[in-house]
Amino acid sequence: MYAWAAGILDADGTITIKRCKRNKSGRFSFIPLIQFSQANATKGNNNVERFKEMFGGNSHISKNGKNIDIISWQATSKTAAKVANHVGKYMCGKKRQIDLLQEYIEKFHNEQVKFHHISNEEMKERENYFNKMRFLQEKGALRTYND
Repeated sequence: MYAWAAGILDADGTITIKRCKRNKSGRFSFIPLIQFSQANATKGNNNVERFKEMFGGNSHISKNGKNIDIISWQATSKTAAKVANHVGKYMCGKKRQIDLLQEYIEKFHNEQVKFHHISNEEMKERENYFNKMRFLQEKGALRTYND
């Protein structure tokens, strides 16, 4: 089943680090995110339900510009870590993204890392992972990054 899930994510998924601005502090937070969307509501709904059974996460239905139902599933933080752990070895097309996300999760979102005040240096490290992920997701060519 995990190989099947990896195939869905390779084809229709997004594996990234989401940057969100915190309102009060003005600083950013960086959140592991794995998601996919499909236009065929019937087929897509079956896939989304199976992902929810396997991993948890959230789903929603929206309309695109042509008034077609789009069903989406997403996992963040601990749920994204669970997904990455199970499907990572089966990923092909988005292997670099899942590997980078797992590295990020291990460093900043594992059980030993508790909420604490993030230093400017650590914030820069998180921003660096975010930028590496963005670089890998640019369209037009397979990309690699240098540490």
